[in-house]
Amino acid sequence: KILHVEKFAMSRPLEGLSLASGGFAGGEGPSELRQSEEEEEELEVQSDDEELADVEETLQERLVGLTEMVPARVWKVAIRTLTFSYWLLRRSAWVLGSSLALLALPPFIEQQRMELEEMHNLQKKQLMLGQNPAVMPPSGPRPM
Repeated sequence: KILHVEKFAMSRPLEGLSLASGGFAGGEGPSELRQSEEEEEELEVQSDDEELADVEETLQERLVGLTEMVPARVWKVAIRTLTFSYWLLRRSAWVLGSSLALLALPPFIEQQRMELEEMHNLQKKQLMLGQNPAVMPPSGPRPM
């Protein structure tokens, strides 16, 4: 990284700088200087990318690197926050599950029981009257 920048700096010395005239001698204006700065930045980015491509890290090594970069106080706060969030999630799941079991299940079971009883009564009525109750004669005295 440093070698690329030094080579670039050596290839374009600032000999044409004229402080007395307030500008640049040799035809180099501020736009050309900005262009060279952009080229220099591109070289730095390319060299950084090449260095990162050569490095092969495992997940464990990256996590260890992160623990070294982040202060211990931040880690403690993060761990405490995650622990509390996990506890709160478990507690909420318990409260919701037990509330559902105590409040919503009994009416549901009662409704199912009533529907089953009604269906049983219909089946019993069909057995007593036969398959097609509309064809059967009405019960009671017959007209003469």
